[in-house]
Amino acid sequence: MAKTVFVLGAGFSKSAGFPLQSEILSLVTDSLFVGGSDILSDPDLPAHKFRKHRQQLVEFLRQAFRTRDQRLEDIFTLLDQAITNHATFGTYSLTQLINIRDSWIRAILFCLHKCSEQHLAKTVSIYVRFAAWLIRQRIEAGRGGDPVSIVSLNWDSLLEDSVFYVIRRLAALRQIDIDYCVYTTPLDENPDICPHVPSPKQKASGIYNLKLLKLHGSATWLRCPNSGLVYTGLGMETPNSELYVTPRRSPFMEAHPGDPASRSVAMLEPYIITPTYSKVFDLPHIQTTWHNAFVELR
Repeated sequence: MAKTVFVLGAGFSKSAGFPLQSEILSLVTDSLFVGGSDILSDPDLPAHKFRKHRQQLVEFLRQAFRTRDQRLEDIFTLLDQAITNHATFGTYSLTQLINIRDSWIRAILFCLHKCSEQHLAKTVSIYVRFAAWLIRQRIEAGRGGDPVSIVSLNWDSLLEDSVFYVIRRLAALRQIDIDYCVYTTPLDENPDICPHVPSPKQKASGIYNLKLLKLHGSATWLRCPNSGLVYTGLGMETPNSELYVTPRRSPFMEAHPGDPASRSVAMLEPYIITPTYSKVFDLPHIQTTWHNAFVELR
């Protein structure tokens, strides 16, 4: 049976109101609207944190570049190289640079998740139709089938959100699941809260797995810096703009209170390859994703 592999770039999400990479900087620092709504007017905690960090990020831009013609790549190249070399920059200490980098990433993810939430609130979505088609193809191929896979260069979770929108409409949680082709751990071990099943266990559990390979990481991935585990909250009812943006402790470290490392604050980190001129692809989940993408495409 022939197999179809879809390769998704930045243009895939554009018509849903998502910014291109060249537009993200202005969305974070200038624009107040996502999907026609003023996201800064939201009373929820993520919006409050975004308003707080936005001022810090704008001030960093003013001090670091002194012009308005910088690009996102310029910002992350400066931050990544300074942090890698354990350097300081201007009046910013190494710790401050690490915190600013984290704030940039969380601000970007907040905007991307808000875009997805705004789009899926609409009554008609071509992305939901595409997700439904993918699910139908997967089910018709049988549990052992492998008719389609998706290789994505995007961080955003529009496709995942659309797939789980359809899954919920079908009342098929834990019957159909996203397969990232790497080991992803549910954010909550209670399947009634987080229905996602780790990718290697899906077929063995009789689940129809839909392969989605995220070459640059994902807005739905959170990494424990101590254990290296990658967590995801796929299928959870908590809004993604809160789930993946609000800082949270590592479930692994909380489950091992006797470990000396757990006495320190181990917060989950967003797991995306930042837009920098000195990209690093040596993290295990990213290397595995690229290898599996090669297998899918060859």
